[in-house]
Amino acid sequence: MKNRKKPVVFTAVLISILFAAGSAFSAPVHSGAEGYIAVPRAKVARDGRLSVGIKFTAPSLFTAAVNFVPLPGLELGFGIDIGNNIVHPPLVSLKYQLLSFGLGMLAEFAAAEGQSDYYTFYFSWQEDIIGFNTTIAVGYTLFTPGKIRFFIGFQKEIFPKVHLIGDFANFPYRQNATADYSPSSAALNGIANIGLRFIITPFLSADIAGMDLMDPERSISIGATGYFNLWQNEKPLPPTPAVTNKNG
Repeated sequence: MKNRKKPVVFTAVLISILFAAGSAFSAPVHSGAEGYIAVPRAKVARDGRLSVGIKFTAPSLFTAAVNFVPLPGLELGFGIDIGNNIVHPPLVSLKYQLLSFGLGMLAEFAAAEGQSDYYTFYFSWQEDIIGFNTTIAVGYTLFTPGKIRFFIGFQKEIFPKVHLIGDFANFPYRQNATADYSPSSAALNGIANIGLRFIITPFLSADIAGMDLMDPERSISIGATGYFNLWQNEKPLPPTPAVTNKNG
């Protein structure tokens, strides 16, 4: 009988890990930071969490993104665009959570002649606005004089396992222009992305979204994200105090 309990316990632990891995359905954005569609959220996932995502943005751009939480409150991310044999600038993110606030950096590194490095530092906070999980942020981009940045992202479950997601910003997700992407319109008009997130399993989600809806180059994006917990770190509950029978 004791041997039979082991598979049951193992299965229960595995199911718990999978549900914990998908407890916060925020897919990696282009920079690799977990968030909405193109902007990060203020809060950081639990430590040990690894998220891997891939997106296709019409007509020809693939984006791979990964983020990892090595320490409580600290998140690292990386993203890269792939398409038309063009060298795209790598996108790197760093985020640290303080209570419901976040301090972060979105960096873009030159990878080819004519490209430049950009660093955007931001302060963000998270609110519950009429039932929407909402992140609001303000920041500044270095080496681009006068560029004060702001963005807002939101997420809300509208049907079982179906979330409405969206984000708005006054800057494009990528500053450098390439042959298949120009941020000029987005930099002028800001970006507006709206979509749906489908929770397929506790460790897999899929997105479909309209991208840059305020721009002439508006497009559509589809993608999928896998969530994994590399380790469990929940502290055990304190032991239940013994009840003393005073009459005994």
